[in-house]
This record gives sequence, structure tokens and C-alpha cells, in this order.
Amino acid sequence: MKLQKPFYRIGQLLVFVSILLFSLGISTFFFKETTGTLTKNGLKSVLLKGGYVGIPYVPTPSSISIVDYDLRYSYTVDGKQFEEERIGMGVNALTLSPFRKMEWEESIKRGEPIKVFYFPLAPNISVLHVGIDLLISFTLFFLGLALIKFSRWVHRH
Repeated sequence: MKLQKPFYRIGQLLVFVSILLFSLGISTFFFKETTGTLTKNGLKSVLLKGGYVGIPYVPTPSSISIVDYDLRYSYTVDGKQFEEERIGMGVNALTLSPFRKMEWEESIKRGEPIKVFYFPLAPNISVLHVGIDLLISFTLFFLGLALIKFSRWVHRH
């Protein structure tokens, strides 16, 4: 049946993208560490501010805020200066660490230099957060599997 193919192909694509994103996150564990400084520190948008009452029966303390950052940082590797804006190998700061603040966020608050992790073979590739974007990786993976299973169900009926 022709209806099966698009769902199957889209499912395969989502599974592939999730594995790629997961692999990129794992690769950051092999990045080297250096110290950097913020050159731009701002917010793109505030996704959720404390005290939001839009979700019934879910209280949010006023101290909680979820933001999407707009920042740039500079760092030096082997005497060469680099500037980057990548926070981590993921979609955004929220999905990289949805349940707690990342270490660099705390460093910014205290006014300390930040830890920058760079790829040793290409020092221009760097991140502030080492780790996997589990939220997006798993979501894409399971959505892809669901589409593949759905396409097989369509084929049988």
C-alpha cells in the first residue's frame, strides 16, 4: 500500500536523527576543557517565569524560570582565540538540562570565568555543557519507532 511508505521513511529519518544527536552528545565527553569568558550574555526569550498559573493544579515557585539564552563566549587554545555561541550538542538549553541548572549558569551568576569544552581536532567547535540531549533524542527515537510500527499496521490492514 502506498500510504505505508511515507510513514516508514519519516520514522526511519527520525530514528536516524535521534541516533545522530545522541552520538554528538556522547562525543562531548571526549572534549578538552579550557577557561573562557562571556562576551555576550542575554536572553532570547523567557519560556516560563516563576508564578505562572496557566497549568491548573501545578504550582510553580517564583524562583523558577526557564529561559533560552543568547550568549557568546571566547576562549583560547594553543594561543589562538575562538568565539562561539553553542551551549551544547542539542536543541537548546532547556532540553539539555530540563530539571536543574547547568554548571555554566551558576558560574555566570557568580561572575566567574566559565568552563569551555572544545573538540581537540577542531578547536573552533566548543560547548559549555558536556552531555546528551536526552529529552529530544528519546522523543525523536520513540516517535520514529511509533511511525514505523504505524506504517506496518497500515500495510497489514
